[in-house]
Amino acid sequence: MLSPFGEDPRLKETVRWGPAESFLLDMAAVPRLSQRLACFLSKLTFEQRKKDAEAQVEAINKAVQCLRGSKTLPLLLALVLQVGNALNAGTPRGAAAGFTSEALGKLAETKSTVSDARPAQTSLLHYVARVAPAESSKQLRLELRDLEEAATLSSAGVAEELDGLCKELDALGSELSSPEYGGKGDGFVAALGSWRGAAAKKVEALRARVEGMLSGLQQLHAYWGEAYVASEAEALLSRVHSFAASFGKACRDNEREDHMRKKRAEAKAAAAKRAQAKGPSRPSQAGAAKPAARAQPAARSAMGNIQMSLKRGEFEDMKKLQSELQTKIQSRRTYTAGAHGGR
Repeated sequence: MLSPFGEDPRLKETVRWGPAESFLLDMAAVPRLSQRLACFLSKLTFEQRKKDAEAQVEAINKAVQCLRGSKTLPLLLALVLQVGNALNAGTPRGAAAGFTSEALGKLAETKSTVSDARPAQTSLLHYVARVAPAESSKQLRLELRDLEEAATLSSAGVAEELDGLCKELDALGSELSSPEYGGKGDGFVAALGSWRGAAAKKVEALRARVEGMLSGLQQLHAYWGEAYVASEAEALLSRVHSFAASFGKACRDNEREDHMRKKRAEAKAAAAKRAQAKGPSRPSQAGAAKPAARAQPAARSAMGNIQMSLKRGEFEDMKKLQSELQTKIQSRRTYTAGAHGGR
């Protein structure tokens, strides 16, 4: 919109422009302005983006090393394999030599059936946590402490960031070779020429680290005996991290259940001790003086038996209990009437 004014120097001299309009006119006169701004933006953001990529590479490398160096994880995986073979004994899936990392996520989904002896469900993961060696959860958490950060990262994202930095440096090189730069007062080449050479060396060093990271992930998959897929290279880290977190939670659940069971047993023992110290209950004299008052609990008990027989469909027993109840009530009435008549 302002280009006609910039092209006509007479308009620029005669028209009184405000600071904002003057700035826009000066910027419009700069050749290849958008390309210049893109190159300077790359320089301003280069160091932070490079540091972020290096931090992600370092986190993934540490995660690979902790998985390869863990001593508790292989013991737990062997225990999971033994439990799985015991469950699948006598089937084609029994006597397996190993399993994939995807099976770790199914441990918490496999649950027991509910019965009178065990009304609460328990998962296969909780069973593994119960039979695992003591302190396994604590040791596993310490050995895999570097896994949590890497479980949320993407190796493909790191590679894409590296490619983005390389493309921006290539674009800067093309701009620096353009003949439109180098005019009087143009410091574009002087400002970015030497910086591009130093940045290119840093990108090459980052590329070597990224290639080493991808190689480490590939070797980790081979160590686990799983197929390596470049687009899902970090999926193995995520699965193991989820298993470690779920295993720790299962151990805490078992400890809480054992604590509550101990509390219930102590409360039951204390109640039995109090009942033993109190001794057998004695019938009150007031109850013996008023025999008619004892007919109400008996009636309520008989009515309860009748209701239970009715719910169970035992109609013959219900009729029998009803007849006995009527006989007892009639007997109580006759006894009460005779007692009042005697007075």
